[in-house]
Amino acid sequence: MSFLNESSHIQYDILSQFNRPYAYAIAGKPLLMFYDRNNTRCFTLKYTIDLTITCPSLIYLPSAIYPK
Repeated sequence: MSFLNESSHIQYDILSQFNRPYAYAIAGKPLLMFYDRNNTRCFTLKYTIDLTITCPSLIYLPSAIYPK
């Protein structure tokens, strides 16, 4: 599988399968991270808070999926 077609153009339908929301910094211990790509496009993150961590949790939300 390639992200490029025979004309060397990006195949966005294939590339979009790899573009999903995810937490890249969690201020605690992750318990669940799930993205429903097919039905609701809902991202779920559950974690226990670690009060010794002073930085925020950070979540990547692709603009192609969540435009606003």
